[in-house]
Amino acid sequence: MKRIVAEGIDGASEHFHELVRESRNIDETHIYVGPVDIVIEDPVQVVNCFIRHNPADVLATACTALKDFILEGSWNGEVQAVDNYLDCDVWLKDAEGAELLTYEFAKAAFILQYTAKRLDRPIGHLRLHVENASLHKENFHQFFWCVEDRWDLGLTNFPLNLIQQPSSVFEMELVLALNEKRGMGIQTPFVRKLLLPMLHLLDHLEAKNIEGACYQAKSLPANLDWAEAQKKWMSENFREMSDVDTETKSL
Repeated sequence: MKRIVAEGIDGASEHFHELVRESRNIDETHIYVGPVDIVIEDPVQVVNCFIRHNPADVLATACTALKDFILEGSWNGEVQAVDNYLDCDVWLKDAEGAELLTYEFAKAAFILQYTAKRLDRPIGHLRLHVENASLHKENFHQFFWCVEDRWDLGLTNFPLNLIQQPSSVFEMELVLALNEKRGMGIQTPFVRKLLLPMLHLLDHLEAKNIEGACYQAKSLPANLDWAEAQKKWMSENFREMSDVDTETKSL
């Protein structure tokens, strides 16, 4: 069993890539690492900047997992108190690096932050236990995409566990935002200022309305890591975003 211990998801990703480079178990599409335990000592960052991705998609996936956890408790992980801190463990059978280090980590980090808010306890460690980890060859070549100035690319400046509204209000608005109607009257800052615009952006991309997606991206708040990551991703993938001014809006 290989073991990775890192302060944040970026460091864990670098160590994971080292294991991938050392592996000789390779087929036509994947590089296999085998069983691995990943320990994140400070799981604040919620978007991985080392593998190319659409931050809006990661955010929507993480919030959907959080909603399901709130409503049904369905999730392949567990949050438990250890010395007054909340630790999180997630168990995965077969996981690709891009999926593991972005979507699975984001799901777990959101649920951990939400639970910490509900129980009013500090966040501890997050552990990902993978029976068979791998990395797609395409992700291997894309691995070292990284934004300028090394943003944390998470919710460091606007953390979920600092939402002012009661958790019951947040729960209601999260469910409302994630339904097909993209509900109106949202008050929770995280949902209203970040999640809803990201969901609308994904709607535009799905409809191949690039102009609408770029307009939505340009309206995202400045100085918020996740929003800046989305603008960066859009500018690298669509010419319409090449003139984006990331300092025109404020939270």
